[in-house]
Amino acid sequence: TEKILHNGKITIRVDFTQKPFDVKGKIDHLYEKVVVNGKTSVHWKVLEATKSQLPWEPSGVRFGLKEHGVYRVSSSYLAASGIFFNPPVESLTLLYRGKIVPIWVQDMNQDGIFNSTDYFVFYAPPIKSEYDTLVYYWLKSGKGARYIDLNIDTTNAVYSAQYVDSLCMNKDSIFSRRAGEFFYKIDTIFTLHLSDTFFIPSYPCSIKVRLFNTSSGYETLNVYVDENLVYTELIPGNSFANLKLEETLSSSSIVKLMSSEYTYLDSFSIIYHRKLVHYGDHFVFRSETLGKRHFVISGYPYPNSFILRIDGYRIQPFVDADTSGYSVSFIDTLIQPSSYIIYTPGTEKKPVKAIAID
Repeated sequence: TEKILHNGKITIRVDFTQKPFDVKGKIDHLYEKVVVNGKTSVHWKVLEATKSQLPWEPSGVRFGLKEHGVYRVSSSYLAASGIFFNPPVESLTLLYRGKIVPIWVQDMNQDGIFNSTDYFVFYAPPIKSEYDTLVYYWLKSGKGARYIDLNIDTTNAVYSAQYVDSLCMNKDSIFSRRAGEFFYKIDTIFTLHLSDTFFIPSYPCSIKVRLFNTSSGYETLNVYVDENLVYTELIPGNSFANLKLEETLSSSSIVKLMSSEYTYLDSFSIIYHRKLVHYGDHFVFRSETLGKRHFVISGYPYPNSFILRIDGYRIQPFVDADTSGYSVSFIDTLIQPSSYIIYTPGTEKKPVKAIAID
């Protein structure tokens, strides 16, 4: 018979015949060349070391959201979820990934306590990947941020009825959750079809591509616009390529990328000028032009609306009837590029899940 030995503890010692290779100075650029997600992976150890040093405790009410847009959370919604969270209204604090999110609070009974029919509204940006089915926001009691009402007179404001929009590739097939980067696998062809009635053809369009060549040799990238070859580039092995082209497109142009199975696409987008015409439930647009602007959005389907400037301001617009519904206009002075979202009260979304965590 054979004896079976049980060891509670085993010590293993490893000796190296040579000293470890010592690299002086930063080597981030080497990781970026040989590792697909090297740009972020070099920080993994730093992230792990600082997880226990968050400026806030992961406790409070956690909301799960599955899409971007304007959300409304009421005290009655929390109560229906079995959560009784009734701090002073002025202490409501919303966090996303440790950062404070501005909210617009309505104390309906004006008693200073978050209860009854009281609610708050906030904006959640798009989720980056279809693999992240939910993102989480935290509601706590503390010193939060509020949307500030913004009122600016119309004097000397420059009229704006267009903005810069983009069409992006958004189907992930290679995904690194920990690194936070999202890659697409190029089989051989990727296509973007620009189909927008409100496209403005008098401006050149930008085609932006970022990809990584995983092979050791050169790979060819060809770019076609409406079946016409407009650009060719040889991409060195184990390297990123960043491409930006200026091309004249139409409202129905097709832009196609052709490469090999050894290249991974990080991003692919068409940037173009578009008329400020409303579409979707919550219309988001971004202005890159600075100064005092008078924005006019046509085709709005409802007579009442609110506008949030995403960095923390709330704007009450002017609304007038037009041939396609209503036109919404507002004034703002931009000292930096800013994004806006237009929505109608009552169309706010609700979280799909809310739980209390001690």
